[in-house]
Amino acid sequence: MAELVEEQADDFAILNQEEALIAGALQRVAQAHLAPTQVVATIDSLADYFYVGGHWRLGMELFTLQLVIRHEVGDRAGEGATLHNLGALASSLSHLEEAEHYYEQALAIRREVGDRAGEGITLHNLGSLAHDLGHTEEAARYYEQALAIFDAIGAIDSARGVRDNLAAMAQGHVATGDPSSGQEISDHPVTLAEVVDEGDDAGQVAAPSPEAVTSTRRRWWPWQGK
Repeated sequence: MAELVEEQADDFAILNQEEALIAGALQRVAQAHLAPTQVVATIDSLADYFYVGGHWRLGMELFTLQLVIRHEVGDRAGEGATLHNLGALASSLSHLEEAEHYYEQALAIRREVGDRAGEGITLHNLGSLAHDLGHTEEAARYYEQALAIFDAIGAIDSARGVRDNLAAMAQGHVATGDPSSGQEISDHPVTLAEVVDEGDDAGQVAAPSPEAVTSTRRRWWPWQGK
């Protein structure tokens, strides 16, 4: 089963045809407490299918299963990653309070285990969530924290994404006739010139997601390898 899923991970049409079979098999194996590492890896290999393919409810079901397994085997770093993924999927389903709850749990664990890259990604997504809820100042605070981490670990492209968001927020306030709020956000360490001038880097901690609220505000796909 694991080999089949991994081989067809990019073929969404085939996965869609076999979705019920795959999900049922994973549930049965997990309930029998067999091959937990393989079940976790198989669910990870379906990440693009869940998120990019729009199969968010199935993703919630299987990542919840994955969370139980990771908790049972004591994989704290893995728990943090799975909780983050659940937050992103809940956000896609417009369950924003649920998403916030998952992200906050993920953030606590990622800080506990010293996962700096993961911490930055979760802070970024909390910023995007706060922005969606209209909490602009809270969003800016989360983005600032994420930016500090990405700068510290040398994740140039990820840091640029946060700068994009801060700049877009500042310009949005000015465009809507609230220049004072725009100035407050502009006081954060970001300028449009910095966004344009920074170069790309390789091996980023996260890749851009196809989901975007605007053409200028980025989100990242939640999954990252440990």
